[in-house]
Amino acid sequence: MLPPDVKEDLRISKYLRNLNKGIETIHSQIIFTKDYQELGVVSPTWQSISSLAKEAAFSFSGQGLKFSIEDNGLEVYADPLLKKAFYNLFDNARNHGEHVSEIDVSSRIVGESVVIEVKDNGIGVSSVMKELIFEKSVGRNTGLGLFLVRGILSITGMEITETGIEGEGARFEISVPPGNWRRAPFQ
Repeated sequence: MLPPDVKEDLRISKYLRNLNKGIETIHSQIIFTKDYQELGVVSPTWQSISSLAKEAAFSFSGQGLKFSIEDNGLEVYADPLLKKAFYNLFDNARNHGEHVSEIDVSSRIVGESVVIEVKDNGIGVSSVMKELIFEKSVGRNTGLGLFLVRGILSITGMEITETGIEGEGARFEISVPPGNWRRAPFQ
């Protein structure tokens, strides 16, 4: 507990804020290391795109985000950490999109592949950053989230690109190769 006269000192307040930021960064890196270490450990499974997106979106309940998640019965063969990939995309929208209030998730068949689209109504990504955001240590926070997303997806041959227009929102497109997607079997 700090004495009352010290609590009012702006230098100490600033120091404590910076210390807190440092602790949060270390915590994020520990979580990233744990998640990254689990990549590929468990065999890929068939997973519903809409169910995973809805589960990941649930973590943002009460935070002013409206989710629109299309359910077209498509499943993908992916690492069990795919839900974490959706979570990271949603978290990035909230943290970096500045005024994001809506996130849409949809998927469509393109030729023999499926494209999953995650888009928001935020500020978008500059053309200079579109590829760099997937590199390790690039970004405003730890720079690990989208690096992890790309790693999770690459295990089963999926690729991710950012195709949005700066000023209109971010749009991430995940390409699922032939053989790694299917229509959900009726039960």
